[in-house]
Amino acid sequence: MTVGRKIAVGFAAVFAVLLVISSVSYRATNQLIETTGLVTHSYAVLDQLSTVVALLDDAESAARGYVISGQHEFLEPYHAALRPLEDTMATLRDLTADNVHQQRRRDALEKLVQSKLELTARIVELRDSKVSTPRANSSRRETPRRSWTRYVR
Repeated sequence: MTVGRKIAVGFAAVFAVLLVISSVSYRATNQLIETTGLVTHSYAVLDQLSTVVALLDDAESAARGYVISGQHEFLEPYHAALRPLEDTMATLRDLTADNVHQQRRRDALEKLVQSKLELTARIVELRDSKVSTPRANSSRRETPRRSWTRYVR
């Protein structure tokens, strides 16, 4: 084998190694971009879920303030939380449209949110009619907040 031939084989080997490294690097970069997109999507869903919890807490706190004080100013945050809550649930519906499992969980969450809002509205309604609600005898009873938040987390 001549010197020129050895140099050509050496360049071909280096080029082959470079080609393999480039293709592996290209695949890894594409996989990283795809994974980053999935992580960003997951954080968007988690952010919307946090917003749902915060809005429900705001509505519940406002209703509680109204029940205690009887002043209608306390209902402003309650009413202000209802529309953004609907928007947030719609955004969640859009974000989870690509995953059937998440859709089922979102449907369950929507039912829990609706029942929580109905309960809160009923409490406000009872306060308006000045009907008192009986207290539970058991201190170990699970509170409504715990019952729905364990499904969210």
